[in-house]
Amino acid sequence: MVGFFMYKTTVIWHTLEEARRFVQLCSSQPFSIDLTDGDCVVHAQSIIGVLSLPMGEPLTLSVAKGEEKAVAAFGEQLKPFLFSREA
Repeated sequence: MVGFFMYKTTVIWHTLEEARRFVQLCSSQPFSIDLTDGDCVVHAQSIIGVLSLPMGEPLTLSVAKGEEKAVAAFGEQLKPFLFSREA
């Protein structure tokens, strides 16, 4: 049986090129991905939505429902964009 689950993390980017690569990565996924900044929620697969959010600020990324292996692989690919309070 295939398991579905939620995934949530904090991401950040500092340049337009990084934002473009982030959207490209999210767009290649078979599940919906949202980004949240306060009360504003946008689809991470939308370059217009992503660029409407503040650059250089931590944002919450959420996958509401994704196949476990696919979401785990996506989590690995997200490493360059993960926010670390120590950085």
